[in-house]
Order: sequence, then structure tokens, then C-alpha cells
Amino acid sequence: MRVAGDLLEAEIIFRRLREERQHQNLAVAAELASLEASLCIDQRRFSDAERLLVRAIGAFRCALDPNGEARTCIQLGNLLRTTGRPGDALVRHAQAAALIDAEVEPYLFVCTVTGRVNALCDLDRAADAEPLLATHAASYAACDDVFLAHHCRMLQGRVALGLGRCGEAQGFFRTTRDAYLELGRDYDAILVSLYLADTLLAAGKMSQLRRLATDLIPLFRSRGVARETLASLRLLAQAVTAETVSAAVLEKIRRQLETSEHPPHERPVTTAE
Repeated sequence: MRVAGDLLEAEIIFRRLREERQHQNLAVAAELASLEASLCIDQRRFSDAERLLVRAIGAFRCALDPNGEARTCIQLGNLLRTTGRPGDALVRHAQAAALIDAEVEPYLFVCTVTGRVNALCDLDRAADAEPLLATHAASYAACDDVFLAHHCRMLQGRVALGLGRCGEAQGFFRTTRDAYLELGRDYDAILVSLYLADTLLAAGKMSQLRRLATDLIPLFRSRGVARETLASLRLLAQAVTAETVSAAVLEKIRRQLETSEHPPHERPVTTAE
């Protein structure tokens, strides 16, 4: 029901399950807390989601389930980054990585790499993110997941941008955005477009930035994204037109998109959910 977008019905079901929890073992309680946290995230009830995830981590640990604990640490790390706490997110993703055998659970381990690279870039530590990503870049392709392969290129773009290699970053972001559009991942394509805007701004390519900002609204309107998402893109276009665009403005728009409610077809791909 949650994934289908019926959040109210999902909440009713979880409420019913909460009444039965006194009969559940630790592993079941941990899994339910993790799943309910995903619902809270979709409802933008971030503090409730964090509380449930911390509870789930403790329950998985007591149930001697390191994979469950790692998966939930990844969920919590993703949430902490979304709510603007990249340092705490880095700790949780590192905690998850220490629990996982990369050869047995390659997908989960790649999720920890993604989380750590994103957090390091958010913390302006691209020099630390670069060797981490380079060490594990082949793992993305080994997962045989087309989205992960493109996501690795997006991360390479973030690292390149953080290190001031704007031409390289621009190529990564354009390629990734086009791939996401082809996959129907409109929301992810918008976020990559904002990183591309960051790159063009840093490189001083204002004419290209104006063209990008102008093109985004009709492109994503034609693909049926939510009105709230289009409103955020209009803020970008207005800032570029008024020549008030800055890295801080782009970060504000990105945070608005990441913390806003969006329908199922716009929901970003999340890892280890």
C-alpha cells in the first residue's frame, strides 16, 4: 500500500500491527519498525522515522541479525543526510559497512559506499571520497543493476565537482541525467540537473546555466512531475534570470526537493529499503 501511494491505508495497517506487537519476536519487531519508518519518510515525518529506525537497529542487534542491522543503518544514514546531517550519516554508513561481507552482500555494501561518498561530498571532503569510490567503482557494475551503474557516474561527477574538475563533472552529470530520463527516473534526473547547475555556476558558464534553467520546467512538466517539484524548478529559473543564483540557492532548492512529498512515480530510488 505504501509503495502504491496509499499512505493512509498503510498507516492504518501499521496501527493495527502495533496493537499486536506484544506477541512478536525481536526480528519481526525490528522489520516492522524499519518498514513503518519508510512510511514515515514518505509522509515527511522525519523525527518519527528516525526514532523507529534507531529502535529497529537495536532490535536487529539483539536478534543477532547483522544484515538487518546494516540495512537499517543505511536507511538511517540516508534519512540523516536528507535532513541535513551528513556527519551523522557518514557514521551510520560506516557502521553498516563494518557489518557487511561485501562478497556475500554486494548490493548492500555498494549502498554503504554511495552513502559515504555522498556524505563526504556534502562535507566538502571530496579528496577523501575519491579513493573510496575508486576502490569500489567496479562493485557497482558487478551488481548487474543498470541504475547503480549510472549512479556511480553521478557520484564520480560529485567528486570531480568537489575537486574543481568542472569539465569532467559536467560530462558525468549530463550522461547520468540523460540515462535517468531514459529509465523514467524523473526525480533523480532533476537532482542530477541541479548538480549540473552547480557545475555550470562554478565554471562561470552562465549562458549554459540560463539555458538549463529555462529548459528544465517544460521538460519535466511534459513528463508529469508534481506541481510542487515544478515550483522548485521555477525558483531556479527566477534566480538565474535575476542573477541571484548561488551555490547556497541551489542547495536550498535541492533540500526542498529532497524533503518535499512527492507521488510514487516521482519517489527517488532509495537503497536498502
